[in-house]
Amino acid sequence: MECGDERLSYSELDDAARRLAGRMVQAGLRSEDRVGLLLPKSAQSVVSMCAVLAAGGAYVPVDEQSPAARQLGVLRDCGVRGLVATRSALVRLLDADPEFAHSLNFVFSSEPLELGCACLPWQTDRSAGDIALPQVDPSRPAYLLYTSGSTGKPKGVVVSHRGARSFVDWAIQSFELTSADHLANHAQLNFDLSVLDLFAALGSGARVQLIPPRLLLRPHRVSELMLERGVTVSYSVPSTLTLLAREGRLGEVAPSQLRRVLFAGEVFPVPALRQVMQALPHARFFNLFGPTETNVCTWHALPGIPPAKAQAIPIGKPCSHVRVAILDADGHPVAAGEPGELCVAGPPVLLEYFGRADLTRAAFWAPGPGRGDERMYRTGDRVRQDREGLLWFLGRRDRQVKRRGYRIELGEIESALALLPGIRECAVVANTGAPGECRVRAVLVPEPGADVSVLTIKLHCGRLLPPYMLPDSFDVRESLPRTGTGKIDLSSLQ
Repeated sequence: MECGDERLSYSELDDAARRLAGRMVQAGLRSEDRVGLLLPKSAQSVVSMCAVLAAGGAYVPVDEQSPAARQLGVLRDCGVRGLVATRSALVRLLDADPEFAHSLNFVFSSEPLELGCACLPWQTDRSAGDIALPQVDPSRPAYLLYTSGSTGKPKGVVVSHRGARSFVDWAIQSFELTSADHLANHAQLNFDLSVLDLFAALGSGARVQLIPPRLLLRPHRVSELMLERGVTVSYSVPSTLTLLAREGRLGEVAPSQLRRVLFAGEVFPVPALRQVMQALPHARFFNLFGPTETNVCTWHALPGIPPAKAQAIPIGKPCSHVRVAILDADGHPVAAGEPGELCVAGPPVLLEYFGRADLTRAAFWAPGPGRGDERMYRTGDRVRQDREGLLWFLGRRDRQVKRRGYRIELGEIESALALLPGIRECAVVANTGAPGECRVRAVLVPEPGADVSVLTIKLHCGRLLPPYMLPDSFDVRESLPRTGTGKIDLSSLQ
């Protein structure tokens, strides 16, 4: 594993993770306890993830770029009992809520602080590696990833050890990963794409190159790094690949050893895809599709560069470790070729939304005719199947959009805006424009006499929302358009 100048062999990674896991058990970590990880992408972040898993807990990666209020909301929502964080991240959290540390059993940090709980250095002596670790039940939670929630509150997707392992095994087999491979990790560790990068590398003995987010400000350097380090497999969102092709001179660098290019998280516009494929003629390209709740559930190996006249590419066929069905609004299979909702069953499907039994119930169809003998997760994605058995993505059945690879509920942005004093009502709309593009616009109506400026609105959003959820534009009006039934007419705001 490599990240900048940091390099860890698998032996060193295993030793460091076992020692930290032993210290966590000593500090009181119990089976299934959640442990928050508030760390930049680094060797220590991967060591910490592995340590939590080895100790029998479930890790909860938190976006370090999110506002402290949102970070605290995630950590409180799932009731973390421990935290691994840098000193600066701890100070930021405690500035926002000095009492937060009192809810924790332990904190491991780069530099211990005086807290209301045990605060220990994450560098541990070798004797901690001798502490007996628990037997891990594969049916229990391995990690929680938080996604945008339509009610204004992010929701925690709980994935089991068995579920994560089934996906990783599928990826290793499908992409023929071996110890000779070198994977590039572009995604943040709180994004589900990172599960393939990190754990498929661990499972196959391949190397993995962690690419810090700040390096994307120098896309040419990313292209050079992939060539210098001998990257053979790259997995990212289409916008990252497009950036590397247009501004990173990927076509000039053209890592000839790159044999697999995987992409997911958003629609890849065909013109941009053609440009990237032309820049990397030696690589095979794969379109991976699926929400955080299932990770990848369908995939498509592109047979070649799509024709210029093509408007889209298929999302392919079901992965071998899942079962999918296309169902109508009543949970019945649709006729061949008809559109319907993509529903998924199998080991990688989430166990639950943490602490949200109502959301969990609503997200699944119970076993029944046409659905098999296990519950099926309702992805909310509308698809159709063509005569060749390929699935095509048609859009969403709700107000969810994909932006920069992240899934965003527009209702969550509206909930944040509604908290701003002086705002009477608001609405948020997304204009997807060309395939792969998504611009978010907020329309607000102040209370009579309220002095609400666009700058004030932007500062307010910045305190509550992560960067990828911030609206691109703000429109202050005297009123919002209404339908005949009195509801806000969102279509007229598009």
